[in-house]
Formats: sequence, structure tokens, C-alpha cells
Amino acid sequence: MAEKESFRTDSRQTKEEFLAQFEGISEDITVKVTWAWEKGCSKFSSFGKEDLVHIRFSQPWEADETHPFGTDGNVYWLCRRKLIGYPYSPRFERGVCYRLRVRRCREGGNNFLLEEVLEKEADVASDEQIYRKVLTRFRDRFEKEPREVLIYCAHDADVRKVKRAGGMAIGYAYVDYSAVIDTPGGKPKMVGRCMAVPFNDRDFAENRSLKFKAGTAYRVLALKDKNNPAAIVLDRLLESGVRDEALERAGKEALERAVWTVEGFGDFDIAWDRYSMKAYNENVRPDPAGEGSGVSVYLQCDPDNCHRAVRATEAFLRFQADRESLERQIFQAVADDLSDEDGMVETWDDEAGTITREELIKRLSLELLSFEDGGIDILVGLDDLFTDHAYSLWMNEDGSISVNGLWG
Repeated sequence: MAEKESFRTDSRQTKEEFLAQFEGISEDITVKVTWAWEKGCSKFSSFGKEDLVHIRFSQPWEADETHPFGTDGNVYWLCRRKLIGYPYSPRFERGVCYRLRVRRCREGGNNFLLEEVLEKEADVASDEQIYRKVLTRFRDRFEKEPREVLIYCAHDADVRKVKRAGGMAIGYAYVDYSAVIDTPGGKPKMVGRCMAVPFNDRDFAENRSLKFKAGTAYRVLALKDKNNPAAIVLDRLLESGVRDEALERAGKEALERAVWTVEGFGDFDIAWDRYSMKAYNENVRPDPAGEGSGVSVYLQCDPDNCHRAVRATEAFLRFQADRESLERQIFQAVADDLSDEDGMVETWDDEAGTITREELIKRLSLELLSFEDGGIDILVGLDDLFTDHAYSLWMNEDGSISVNGLWG
């Protein structure tokens, strides 16, 4: 079987050959523009007296397990470049949704030929097919049965003032809370979290008028995220201004700065954060009694008390006890990924040039260790061999390593 030819945009072909790559049947699509020509961008390639113009787009509503952020692609058209005003018509704006009439590329990629702009600032929530797809994914993400939860609001939140982002069929506002009672008759937990409040003019229209006030307790029905029990979304507001002294004390205390002391390594600061509460010390030396540059260490706070980091501290101390061996394992993983089959590393430093993996390992250092649920997030310093980039890795609890590549 002959191989399928790949899609071509080069000007070594004729205009007719380029156009022949697209189907003869038109279809309507909705896209969110992620890139379009703006002043300062390079010119497009030419086909005779016409330029081959394109935009890049995303379709976040098409997100699935294979494409967690949705699909993306390109839309092309041919036009004569103008000398005055906007040079490439029609004009598209980044971040805006459009409904377009297009012809699909025959080779099967997500490339299209533009025929007509049908609508600018298209509301994806009004597209029944898109909306039902987004709503189904929303319902699949959370548990079906809501649970009654009592939260202490940390900051003001007014859903009416939040705009639904372009390309989103469901908008979200976020209510920060610093204490929660999430079990019947349970005690309050000091936490750093936020509750998502979905809104639009359809299934979540009643949420549009909600307003939450800092220092106030609210009783809500909430749905828990199937993959993250700490993440909740509002199902229904039951009661505002609930009186619960223990919850109020916990909520106020959680917002105060705190210190978590690790014996032998000093104090770790804790500042309230709605996404991830961590105790941190930016200068932890490998050997507290010796010399050497410090490492930034972050310890994930406990889920039931954001002023403690017991489990992460235990992991940190285990790491310290076997530090030399684990450090060697980490550095070898970096060297393995950056070196070629001959064991050589091509650096970005003109003076160093190409070095051996052994020479690379000698110049590596730990910059950051973040002890989290399931493992350690790690940044390795590269001694300016790759400009100001560091190297990112993840070490699982079983000691296995996943490399993420250059970071910076």
C-alpha cells in the first residue's frame, strides 16, 4: 500500500495543488483562536500574488483522555496582502471564538481551508452539540451524590462579577475556604482549598447571583471530584451565616502564618494558599552541620491540618537518610536523558561545548525538592550549561523516576 502524502503548505507547489488537498464538501466548525497574525509577526509565504495565511485554534470542549486540553489545528486561506491597514483579511483575534465554514484536509489532520466566517464571538454554550458534550464531561468528573459540607469562607467571592472565558460552555467562580467540616458531626479541619461554582445561563443559571463573604460560614451541598477528593464543586447553597465557633476559630487560625519545625533542619514557613499548602525552607543544606549551597525544600501540609506536615516530613527525613544514593540516582537519570548513544552531552555553553555524561554529573546539583502526595517533585541545577534552565524530574514513592526535561 502506498504511503499517504503529508499535508503541504510550502510554495514549491502550485495554488491548484495546495487547494486540491482539501475535500470538496463544506462543513461548519466552531474554534477558539489561539494564534493569529498581529503587528510584529513575520510575513506569510506567497503563492503568486496571494499569501497563504493561517490561524491556529483550539477546541477545549473536545477534551478527552487522549487530548486532556482539547484538540487543536490550523485554518488556512489565500488572500492578497494589503499595503494599508490590516494586511490579511479576514481579521481574527486571539482568544475569541468563531464559527467558520471550512473544507477539511483530505490527509486527515486537523487542517482546514477557510470559506466563510459565519460568526465572531460565538457562544459555545448555545451550540447544543458542544454544550451537551461539556455537560456530560462535567457530570462524569464528579460524584453523582452531593454531600453536605460546612465551609469557612476566606475571601469575598461574587459570581456576578466573574466572566465566562471564551470557549467555555460552563464558567467557574472560586470560593476560597480555610476550614471545613465535611463529615456528619465531624470536627473542623484547617485547610487551604477552594470550591468551584459553575455558572452559565442554562443548567447553572441560579448560581449567577451568588455572593460569598469572607469570615462567613456556609452550608452547601457539594460534589467531590472523583480523582481528587479535596476538590469540590457547588451543587446547591443551603444556608449562609451559619454559627459554628469551632469552625470559625479554625478558619481564622488557618489564615495566619505558621512555622513547622523539622528537628535538625530548622523552621519551615507556612503561608495560606488556596491551591496547595506547603511548609517551605529555601535554604536547607544537605548536611546541616557542614557547608555547601542550600536546597529549596517544600513539604506538603497534612489534609486535615494545614499547619502540620507530618507525612511529608517523614518522606523528607527518609530522603535525607539515603541522600547520597538517591542523589546519584537522580543525577544519572538526568545524564541518561541528556546524553547521546556515545555518552556525550551537547551543552548550550560555547566554552564547555560537548562534554561527557560523567563531566555533566559532576556539575549537577539539587535546586528544589517538593515532597508531595505520591512522590517528590525535583529540580536539578545544570550549572549554566543550558543557560538558566534547570532539569525537572518526578520520583515516585517506590524510587522510580520520570523525567520531564529542561525547565525554565
